[in-house]
Amino acid sequence: MKKKGLAILIMIFALSLILVGCTSGEKAPEQGDNVSQDTPAQAGKDAPAQAGENQNEQAVAEDQFEQMYFRVDEGQGSVEVGVFWAAPEYFEAVGNEQSVDQLDLENNIVFEVSMTTHSGDLRDYSMLEKAELEVDGKILKPTKWELSSKDSHHPVGVLAFPAKDENGDGVIRTDSTIKLNMKDLRDVPKRMFVWELPMK
Repeated sequence: MKKKGLAILIMIFALSLILVGCTSGEKAPEQGDNVSQDTPAQAGKDAPAQAGENQNEQAVAEDQFEQMYFRVDEGQGSVEVGVFWAAPEYFEAVGNEQSVDQLDLENNIVFEVSMTTHSGDLRDYSMLEKAELEVDGKILKPTKWELSSKDSHHPVGVLAFPAKDENGDGVIRTDSTIKLNMKDLRDVPKRMFVWELPMK
């Protein structure tokens, strides 16, 4: 029994020498050395930071895309209007393709319109009668205006126009100029929101 135990100890000692010999030839990284590969411990520590950085980068990218598609006026007539063009390209760029189907952007040109005032009721503005979309000189009338927020001072709604002409062709081209005009809101004859393609 003693011989068997001694043999096991010798084997363990020999294995430890082999393992030490295999790793002793490697130089331990010194301070200031560039280490090209992360150890599992380092990777584990860096993963949350990298995930946070990726989320921040994605949020910044989404914000930049939103700014490209968002327009706001100068607040004439004590009313400020903000318009977001819900373009398919925006949703594809931010990885939200399901909204393209939900809003039926193949058949609709959709805008989210928000209005803000400190006096009066903005819900009485006749959006379907007074809004129009001009695409490369062609005037389109809205097919839908639906309020998602019915606050009298801060209404928000979805405004839709047909995306196809009478021949079934898309009205927006890759180099189109798109102008949304809201007429006669609080005695301001014209509020024009313009997008020029391609977006930059």
